[in-house]
Amino acid sequence: MKERARAGLGTHKKKSQEISYHDENMLWEEGILENSTPLNLLDTTIYLFGLNFALRVGKEHRDLRIENSQISEHTDTNGDSYLVNRED
Repeated sequence: MKERARAGLGTHKKKSQEISYHDENMLWEEGILENSTPLNLLDTTIYLFGLNFALRVGKEHRDLRIENSQISEHTDTNGDSYLVNRED
């Protein structure tokens, strides 16, 4: 491993590219993000969770857990349910 690092292999991290407003609109307009089929709904849900919960790095993904979850359901005074994401 050290030999590879000395040779410069694996030392450059590949940066992710932002999805522009235009690119996101194209995904919606072309039906890639929608809720008409189970697969489209799954793709849309994963995309929106990543966007809204800002899961940017692997550590943040690994820190998510089922038990003692960071995401909890609450009910407001009108009886409407909503989710709250609590950061550690």
